[in-house]
Amino acid sequence: MTLFPTLKIGSVGSYVKRLQMNLNGLGLNYNGFIIDGVFDIKTRNVVQNFQDRFKLTRDGIVGPVTWSVLIKNVKAVQRQLNLRRYNVGYPDGLFGKFTINAIKIFQRNNRLYLSGIVDPRTRKSLIGRASCRERVS
Repeated sequence: MTLFPTLKIGSVGSYVKRLQMNLNGLGLNYNGFIIDGVFDIKTRNVVQNFQDRFKLTRDGIVGPVTWSVLIKNVKAVQRQLNLRRYNVGYPDGLFGKFTINAIKIFQRNNRLYLSGIVDPRTRKSLIGRASCRERVS
C-alpha cells in the first residue's frame, strides 16, 4: 500500500482533500465539512467518529491504521460497483470522479436519492445489510 502522511488539525494539501473526499463519499460527512484540503475541527470530528465506528484509537489523527481502514472501505465500494458492472476502473481507494459517477448511475438505476454518496440506503442496496466494516474486516 502507498504510504500516506499522518494528518491532523492544521494539515493542508492534497492528502487532506483525499481524506475528505473519502469520508464524504462513504456518507460520513455528517457535519458538513468543506472538501477544501484543510484539516479543521469539523474534519477531525468526522475522523474521530470514523475511528469510533471501526474501533480504532480515537485520537482524530489519520495515521497508517486509519488510512488503511478508510482505503479498504472505499475499495470495497469500488469492487462492489465493478462486480455490478458500474465501472470505476481499478479499485484505488480514492473516492474520485469515476466512483462518484458510478454511484450516481447505481443510485439512478435503483431509484435511490441521487447524491454520489454512499448513504445508508445506497450502502444497503450495494453491499447488503452488512456495513462496509463487516465486509472488509
